[in-house]
Amino acid sequence: MITELTPDTYDELVGSSQTPVVVDFWAPWCGPCKQIAPVLEEVSGEISSEVTIFKMNIEDYPEFAVKYDIKSIPALVVIKEGSYVGRVPITGYGKSSLIERIRIAIADN
Repeated sequence: MITELTPDTYDELVGSSQTPVVVDFWAPWCGPCKQIAPVLEEVSGEISSEVTIFKMNIEDYPEFAVKYDIKSIPALVVIKEGSYVGRVPITGYGKSSLIERIRIAIADN
């Protein structure tokens, strides 16, 4: 299960992660967010040794949407060693293509 971040847990979990992090910024009313959520759960289980996936509800914590310039959701933000390095493009909700895009995003940065 993907851990839901809060402002209280963000620095500890994201900043101290030994692996690159992907944060899924989402909101409960977002249809595409609901579509990608089960796929991200599967992806998280399959590549947990390469990347840690978290999620954050931008409706509850809009300051993080501002911090990462989130204009639309879902948005997958890549963070390495506590620093923003980019985004994973979402062009569909297939598991294998999402794994490939995550691997490219963490390798390129």
